[in-house]
Amino acid sequence: MKDVPNSVQTSLYDLLNKSYQTVGLKNFCRVSVGAHYNPKCFVHPSFNCIVNIMEDRLKEVDPPFLNRFEKHYLTFNQFLSSDENQIIAELESWIDRLLKEHITKDNPLLSEHYIINICR
Repeated sequence: MKDVPNSVQTSLYDLLNKSYQTVGLKNFCRVSVGAHYNPKCFVHPSFNCIVNIMEDRLKEVDPPFLNRFEKHYLTFNQFLSSDENQIIAELESWIDRLLKEHITKDNPLLSEHYIINICR
């Protein structure tokens, strides 16, 4: 689930709270679809839910929704090797030097750091 609207979160309330009804050896939960339709859906025994929320949208998410999950903060750099992170640092340094040398009134793209914003 990535940047899920509150309406979807509310529809999945029973699923996210693990409010299952067991019939035989199978788990079912109610999923709200509109005001009058609440079907019971099968929940696979190995069901897991991963919610991906971008940092700039985090303040918009209801805390009770977040409290249902284990939380981890991931950045792009965590998935790169130390060599790859070093290359990125060198490129950023090179772009900063390039911009400082070539900022002029005649070149607005450089003066607004257009290149560096695209790269980040």
